[in-house]
Amino acid sequence: MKFQQPVILENGAALFIPPDPIDGMFRLTRPDVYGIDSVQRYPLGTKLVMGDWTFRYAQADAALANVARLVINSHYAPGCTGHEDEDGVEGALYAAGTAGDTYVDVADTEARAKNYYEGAYLVYFASGHYVTQRIKKSDAGNGSTHVRCYLSEPLKYDVSTSIGITAYLSPFSGIKAAQSTNQEYEAFMGLNLVTVTSGYYFWLLRNGPAWVTAHGGTWPGSAAHYRDVFAHMDGTVDPSSVADPTSGYQRVGYLISSTVSSYGDAFVWLQFE
Repeated sequence: MKFQQPVILENGAALFIPPDPIDGMFRLTRPDVYGIDSVQRYPLGTKLVMGDWTFRYAQADAALANVARLVINSHYAPGCTGHEDEDGVEGALYAAGTAGDTYVDVADTEARAKNYYEGAYLVYFASGHYVTQRIKKSDAGNGSTHVRCYLSEPLKYDVSTSIGITAYLSPFSGIKAAQSTNQEYEAFMGLNLVTVTSGYYFWLLRNGPAWVTAHGGTWPGSAAHYRDVFAHMDGTVDPSSVADPTSGYQRVGYLISSTVSSYGDAFVWLQFE
């Protein structure tokens, strides 16, 4: 089995490359987390740890104009009503897979671009097991029968064409600002430190100290005992006294500094992973 291994860079930074990376996407120089790339330089989801901060290499699916606001994974689950197979696919394999195979043919009939499934996850039930495996890359879809997906590790179990599978796209391949529709159902993924051009690649902040815009006039920490911080639907943050966690709001971290009654702050220790 292959594992992510840390590559120690200058000044103590550590880079975690996904197993069996795509050829040409491996660099030993320390990345600039305040830069953006017009050409992909690392595998999607590559993890970078620098001191107190953890980043993931991601792609913007639309321009990210705002900083200090949380951003979302815009991909729908493949079985979502009204968005079936819009992002990824829910169904079966086109041809049976055998344990040890290095690829699977997913019965996706859309004309997908090459590496559409890079960093995606193949989920299947087989031999009494629930299995999730990472997809390294994919061929272009033929638009009629299937897409060939190459796995980071060999197929763990046999998968017949009668077994249900779902291929979820990489959560780091469709990053957008919070949308004006479907807001209550979005999944926040982290924070962009710079403005990003649509289609460009950047380092998405997932863990560590960061200033995040507070929602309206209600700042985290302005009420007693409420230290946890939750995402508001527009990418700003609310204290738990406003975003009741029992109502399903997404927790994104906790307030770092001490505060006083009626005076909160927005310096948050993000905890997305």
